[in-house]
Amino acid sequence: MIQLDLEQIILDLDEIIFLVDEDGVYRQYWAKDKTLLWMPPEAFIGKSIADVTPEPLCSDALHTIQRVLHENKAGKLIYRVPESMSKDRDNWYRVKVAPLKIQDQAGKRLLLLIIGDCTEEEMTKQQSHIYEALITQNWEAIRFTDMDLTIQYVNPALERLYGYDQGELIGKKINLFTNDFAIDQIKQKVLANGSWSGETIHARKDGTLFEVFLSVQLVYDPEGQPMGFISQSKDISLRKETASKLKSIIEERETLLREIHHRVKNNLQVITSLLRLQASTLQDANIKAIFQQSQYRINAMSMIHETLYRSANFSNISYDRYIQTLANYLLLSMKGVQHKIELDISVEQVLLNIDTAVPLGLLINEIMTNALKYGIPNHQKGHIYIRLRQIVDEEYELLIGDNGVGYGREVTFQNTQSLGLKLIHNLVRQLNGSIDRNLRQQGTHYCIKFVQVQTLPQGHRVPAGETSPS
Repeated sequence: MIQLDLEQIILDLDEIIFLVDEDGVYRQYWAKDKTLLWMPPEAFIGKSIADVTPEPLCSDALHTIQRVLHENKAGKLIYRVPESMSKDRDNWYRVKVAPLKIQDQAGKRLLLLIIGDCTEEEMTKQQSHIYEALITQNWEAIRFTDMDLTIQYVNPALERLYGYDQGELIGKKINLFTNDFAIDQIKQKVLANGSWSGETIHARKDGTLFEVFLSVQLVYDPEGQPMGFISQSKDISLRKETASKLKSIIEERETLLREIHHRVKNNLQVITSLLRLQASTLQDANIKAIFQQSQYRINAMSMIHETLYRSANFSNISYDRYIQTLANYLLLSMKGVQHKIELDISVEQVLLNIDTAVPLGLLINEIMTNALKYGIPNHQKGHIYIRLRQIVDEEYELLIGDNGVGYGREVTFQNTQSLGLKLIHNLVRQLNGSIDRNLRQQGTHYCIKFVQVQTLPQGHRVPAGETSPS
């Protein structure tokens, strides 16, 4: 007969074994690792469970012992020892309670408490429960397939989205949702890069097609070998439909705005034509000149709307092109084709809103008209320059002038009777800007600094600053 050294076998186990009586008093122990519990096993001997175990674990342990004795069959208990009692973290222990068919000298029945550390196992279970809850309660459809693309798991959101019950999907191929060509393409990309995401078309159980945003991730086993694919899909058909409707609304709005700018431009041109006809009936040269200046001002505004009409962006105007058009129009209108004026324009590619573009256009129109009419009269030679650049953020600088005869140092915006100079002053104020006149050079030279005119949500313009230009 084979002889077994039972005590040596017990000492080789990872668990600690206690011999306890029916009252829960520790009598003896066997332990390979005496550091397994929160206190040395010898500290248990002679003490009852109530002495070394906190509530409610103590009551659970005593209740389990009584049940084991009553039913005369083994039982088990899993309990947690808090961090305050253990070394550095909460620890979980599995206790097996086994009744013995022997009694002590006092007639008390004896039992074995086999205690093992199951902390890692319990923590893994908790993490599994957390992950399962996250996946189960996720509003996006999640599924896991093996490397052959056979479905192993789906969450409730996927059942709702695709119209299947879980039992109809487990063990089936994912070509239930889309065609094999799309599946193969996505699989190759995931195998090459580890993941893939993008838009695709899926089918529900009833055959209806819908657009989804799909993300697929390659999953690896503990040895680092690919074991399957986890994918997440979200129905974006409503979002795409909404985006399509918004695009249609925006296109309609742009068409309407383009038509509005076109009609405003046409109406302004009608006004200039009426002014031209009216001026042709007049004999007084001064009054004719007033009518002509009004035409130039209206045309400056008309060109703004013409530029917006032809622009893809209705919120901002590409001002470099506008200045070129305005300056050449004024030069040809006032001096004809055979002029002797050198026009020097250098404008950065700045974008201005209409509330800024209109007063700035009128300002350039007024200064250039004065230069062509008074600064360089008749058919004299001359030079006119326009410089526009962005300084910082929404602040801009306009340099504009000519090398003509200029006007006296003593003439200011405050004391002049000239409507043109007063209008220049008011337009600068409208732009929340400042204007400086350079008196050291021949002719008339202005340095104007201004900011974008903002529009309040109610449609009211931000009031211009009160700073008077020098």
